[in-house]
Parts: sequence; C-alpha cells; structure tokens
Amino acid sequence: MVNYQWAVEEYKKLDYAQKKVRLMTLFEIFQAHSKSIQEMLPLLKNDQIREEEMIQAYKNLTSAMEIVEKKNISKLSSQMDQLHAKIEEIRRREAEEAKNDNPEDLLKRL
Repeated sequence: MVNYQWAVEEYKKLDYAQKKVRLMTLFEIFQAHSKSIQEMLPLLKNDQIREEEMIQAYKNLTSAMEIVEKKNISKLSSQMDQLHAKIEEIRRREAEEAKNDNPEDLLKRL
C-alpha cells in the first residue's frame, strides 16, 4: 500500500516546476471525474495557481486515491473471505463423502 502522507511530504520538497508537472499528471488522470479539475487544469498550465493551492490540491487527490485504494482492498478482502468459505465448504463436503464411501464400492468402480 502506498504511504500517501510520505508522498505529500516528498511533494512539498519539490521545486515549483516539479510540483506543477506532478499535479498536472494527477489532474489529467482525475479530470474525467471532476468538473472542477477540468477547470483548474488550464489555470495550472498557465501558472495561475499558487504553490500553497498546488500542495492542497495534491493532498486532496492523494487522499482520494487512498480512500479508493482502501475500498478496493476491503472489497478484495471480502472476496477472498468468500472464496475461502467456499473452499472450506467443499473440503468439508469431500471429507464427509469420504467418510461415507465404502472402500469395496470404490474397488468395484475401478
């Protein structure tokens, strides 16, 4: 899992041009999902966003990514739990069937 707080702290250390490139990349990824990002992208391209605003936008986007990642991990974990339960049920049934199998019947089938 990505450490988003670390990512924000590292972002703060970048110079203006590096911050702009990284933020533009994130804006371009998220622009299809947000009208405000679509409107902010030209402002960023034209250097009409202050550095503090860039940091806040980066924090907001990484926070959104973290929330999505946690939801996806929770969903995956739930799916894995369901799969595990199914496997355990199959094993239980197979063990039960094995108890009821008569070895002589098995030999006859061969």
